[in-house]
Amino acid sequence: MQSKEHKLGELLANSVEDHFFNPAALGRYLAEQPVYTVDRVIEVVAWIIEKQAERYRREVANNGTISEGLIIANMLDKVIDKIKISNDLKHVQLPITPKERGEFIKDLPEIQEQNYRYSWLHETNNGSNANINVTPTL
Repeated sequence: MQSKEHKLGELLANSVEDHFFNPAALGRYLAEQPVYTVDRVIEVVAWIIEKQAERYRREVANNGTISEGLIIANMLDKVIDKIKISNDLKHVQLPITPKERGEFIKDLPEIQEQNYRYSWLHETNNGSNANINVTPTL
């Protein structure tokens, strides 16, 4: 069973492929929602921009195909990062900035090496069976 987000994404992706789809009408409808809903819509838009900017960077790095939409998404992602840095947003959860991502990774705990002395996965041959010779009999 698909999640609500997956179903909505699939419906949106299929709808924009229709020749008669009007993005301005969808934008107008979503803009006329209550304030809380508008905040959630902006979060969705920000995440779409974030993921498309990642795709743009991947395509550029691999000499892939880019579009004007991907270029715009990359530029908008940089603007959203600047907005997040310069404003203390309380009701809209924007994607993390590269600086925040770096700080988060830096704050992760160090990997602690464990002693696998008694683990069957890490056992070593202690030589107890080294003297057993198996010779075929004919």
